[in-house]
Amino acid sequence: APQVPGILATKIPATTSFVIAAALFLMPFLDIRCNEVSLKKINGVELATGYKVDSPGKNNSLLDGFDQRDTKSVSTQEKKESNIYAQAALIIGLAGLLLSFLNAKTAMAAAAATGALAAVALIGLMIDIKRQVSSQAEQSKDVIISVNFTPWFYLAVLAFGAAAFFSYKRLKQTV
Repeated sequence: APQVPGILATKIPATTSFVIAAALFLMPFLDIRCNEVSLKKINGVELATGYKVDSPGKNNSLLDGFDQRDTKSVSTQEKKESNIYAQAALIIGLAGLLLSFLNAKTAMAAAAATGALAAVALIGLMIDIKRQVSSQAEQSKDVIISVNFTPWFYLAVLAFGAAAFFSYKRLKQTV
């Protein structure tokens, strides 16, 4: 009797992992903090396309409204450019999602590669942002800016890794 293929021989696990990883880009990846006060939470799509951060001014102060002498409020928005690693992870991940729907062996192999590359791109994103924050911290001693990666970021890395693994297992079971 022919052997019945397991669940890993189907496209369900790999496709589901890619969908979850892509959906996680809508969740906050970073929490930017200034002197332990959260300024902004940035999701993966914003990292890939660019985002604005409100610099602290009177509008963002905890004591806003107590100082009525100055009628002008000071608040600036700083436009941050997109991060190449976030762009790469998102584009490669979406390409992997499309490839996971196909049944060709080369598509399965490419889906495995794109899952791994997207996970590596997210790790590159983390290294790049930590490098930027440490170089900025050396420039200003009186303002402490920190960037915390949220659990959603780490789940996205794991989801892309799982997508690569499931795509590889699917490829091996069809050989």
